[in-house]
Amino acid sequence: MISDMLCTIQVEIEANSGGNEYPTRVLHSPVGSEPSATMYLDPYQLLEEQPHLEAVILASSVTGRRIADPAEQAIQDVGGRLFRALFTGPVLETYRASVAAAQDRNEQLRVELRLSAPQLAALPWETLWDNDTKNYVCLTAPLVRHVPAPYTCEPLKVTPPLRILGLVATPRGMSSLAVSTEQQRLEKALEPLTTRGLLHFEWLQQASWAGVQEKLLSDQWHVLHFIGHGFYDLTNDEGSIAWVGPDGEVDPIRATRLACLLSEARPMPRLVVLNSCSSGAESSMDLFSGTAAVLARSGVSAVAAMQFTISDPAATAFAAGFYTAIARNHTIENAVRSGRIAIMGAQGTLEWVTPVLYLRGGNSQPFIIDPDPVPTQLYTEARAAMDHHDYEIAIAKLDQLLLSDPHYRDAATLRHTAVEELDLARKYRQAVLAQENRAWPAAAALYSEIIATRPDYRDADTRRRECRESEPQSSDIRWKRVAMIATGAVAVAVLVAAAFVILRPSTPSVDWSVGNCARLSDYATERVPCDSVEADAEIKSIVSGPDKCNAQNGHSEVTGGHLCWDINWKPGTCWDQSRAPVKQIPCTAKPEENRVKVASIQPDTIDATKCERPDIASINDIDNFVVCLQPL
Repeated sequence: MISDMLCTIQVEIEANSGGNEYPTRVLHSPVGSEPSATMYLDPYQLLEEQPHLEAVILASSVTGRRIADPAEQAIQDVGGRLFRALFTGPVLETYRASVAAAQDRNEQLRVELRLSAPQLAALPWETLWDNDTKNYVCLTAPLVRHVPAPYTCEPLKVTPPLRILGLVATPRGMSSLAVSTEQQRLEKALEPLTTRGLLHFEWLQQASWAGVQEKLLSDQWHVLHFIGHGFYDLTNDEGSIAWVGPDGEVDPIRATRLACLLSEARPMPRLVVLNSCSSGAESSMDLFSGTAAVLARSGVSAVAAMQFTISDPAATAFAAGFYTAIARNHTIENAVRSGRIAIMGAQGTLEWVTPVLYLRGGNSQPFIIDPDPVPTQLYTEARAAMDHHDYEIAIAKLDQLLLSDPHYRDAATLRHTAVEELDLARKYRQAVLAQENRAWPAAAALYSEIIATRPDYRDADTRRRECRESEPQSSDIRWKRVAMIATGAVAVAVLVAAAFVILRPSTPSVDWSVGNCARLSDYATERVPCDSVEADAEIKSIVSGPDKCNAQNGHSEVTGGHLCWDINWKPGTCWDQSRAPVKQIPCTAKPEENRVKVASIQPDTIDATKCERPDIASINDIDNFVVCLQPL
């Protein structure tokens, strides 16, 4: 991807002709610099220390540790030696400049290693420790291992859900794994994604050669996820994973055999996740002998694997963080970084070092998940309505969107803004009307409410000053009395006229339509958002006379007819039944007699026994439903 390349530093370490000197080159950097240097490193010494390092990392998952204790110091020692060897002279200068350039662009630097020597590929580069900044490189900048390839597939466009085939294998004769626990943890962690239709996870228990082949041929799979044992086959000098043979014993599946089997699928899975121990380990003799590297070389776009034994909780945490990022269209390397950070959620563990990522040809996005077009369209339409100040339409669109996807972008925040804007617009209209009718105190009070919410709203501040300046201002009591006597009749007439204009029931300022919600009072019917606590009624029809309305609910007279309304019962809303008509109130209101909350609505019945509290149920025998209430 072009944007990825702009913030990628590619470092190539070439094979040497003997000794501990390795030519190193920067092939690409965000700052354009491509220097060369010589890396001095004894990889065999580090390989001898690797079993101890693995033991330290695994032990950290079950023992508490202090900051900078000997366990982490051992990792920092190995990582520090690798960092100082790799980043030296002009290569270090380019790395520092690349970090700064990425920060300036508000992006993450991507570190891509191209290793041409087998003994170097076996080293734990994920431990790289920058002692100057006191940071591990792979936790601040995604770290990937590049596998050269003659071609790279274009990203596969995937319409949700992303289909994942989970393989589980627990053959006899190998140490037991908490497979069912890991499956349950993983399913629970990914439940928000599966319920929203973003992921589909299907398991194949006791994976065998024939069983996996049948699955690959019977359906399309974008990802292959394996839970089980992995090991290094010294005889063949190649990584293997353990499946179940016909007799239930171990069937070692070498990486080259697995790659051949995966080629049966159409299309071939673009991503393989090996949540098994040692599946990412490399031989020091063959550069691509590890299971993960062989799969990447053989056509799989990306392989995430484990270079050391990993505990069950860490494997589950990694998978949860990894797939959550993948479902949100993050690049593979960023998803691996999310998996590492998920592992870090377990206090004290160092197992975030264990995952490794191999990319075929450096392709960071093997597939692109196309968003569901319906939420996208609703969001676009809501944005357009907001731009045209049609907040009621925007709220309706966003309600529909949030019903299908509660976490879609900033839809919840946008809806809150629309409700606020609608409320401000309503108050502003009321204030202007009061001001035009010379009801100065009422208008000034409304403008003050608006300014308290939005100090710079339109010309509210200027209008409030005008209203206050228009109020009688004098300390002379005699003058007040004279003025009051002289203008009393006029003032009363103005106030009566203003009250009539504001409160009369037959002058709605909006065009009513069925489905609108209203606030009812003894004087007026005013349209309000249906989700507002002021929404007492929902308009069911508009007729010529009140006799055509449902008398059990009510009607309001408007210009040109009557609005037939039903009480705006909605589950979760709260009401004061001591008023006539009933008044919707915030559910945080103080509990009192006749204050109730709608527990549920039972359609197609007028049987109050359907409710938990039949004694306070509201029965509507015309529209045929029962509103089940509970005391507030």
